[in-house]
Amino acid sequence: MLKNINHRIQLGFSLIEVVVSFAILAGLGVSLIQSQMNTSRVLYNAQSRDMAWEIIHAKLQEIERNPDLAQSSLKNQKFNEDHPLYPGHWSIILTTTKSVFSLAQMQKVTYKIDWKQNGNDRVVSDFILLDVATSLNDVIDNIQNFNDE
Repeated sequence: MLKNINHRIQLGFSLIEVVVSFAILAGLGVSLIQSQMNTSRVLYNAQSRDMAWEIIHAKLQEIERNPDLAQSSLKNQKFNEDHPLYPGHWSIILTTTKSVFSLAQMQKVTYKIDWKQNGNDRVVSDFILLDVATSLNDVIDNIQNFNDE
């Protein structure tokens, strides 16, 4: 004899399965969006830093070709409002130093850029050394002073 068994045929998903699926998808979506935002922020920071390095190296090369620009340039100046590093500013710092064995004077030209980004202070700087025109008599005096010591 066949027993009369009531089998319920299940068509579709239960409510709990749908809710759990949406919760998993929402969690994955949130983590994906956070990852994208972090990547964008890191990329923006890197682009700003690269831009600052490019500005510094271009200006230092210009000063190296024409050392008088270091003297005539403004020593501290803000970027224009349309510049990506605004409200930052740049500065040129000149210091005179002696070369090895104090035979000739060198001028250290430091170019520095600082700006605020995402509430943090950012600073990039680099320098070059320029030979200060010294007379032959000064070099001879320096050699004699070095030998006397």
